[in-house]
Amino acid sequence: MNWKRYALDYALASAGELGLTHCISFGYRFGLVGAYYKGFKYYQRGFYDHAIYGWKKVPLDDPNYRRMLKMLNDAYQIKKWKR
Repeated sequence: MNWKRYALDYALASAGELGLTHCISFGYRFGLVGAYYKGFKYYQRGFYDHAIYGWKKVPLDDPNYRRMLKMLNDAYQIKKWKR
């Protein structure tokens, strides 16, 4: 299960004669990760096609979704002006 920067994994496996084994792991992602930040890096460098492609993968529950929509619109406008 993933939520924002957190990950929780659970497994139930057979350990032979010992019976069932429960395995739980918890993870946290550090730094700027995810589709929003990848697209944002391209946007800052002026690679608008790459930014648009990366932002298409941003989930609706991302806290930066609204900001991404504004920059996505700007990227489309800049591409249109450069033609």
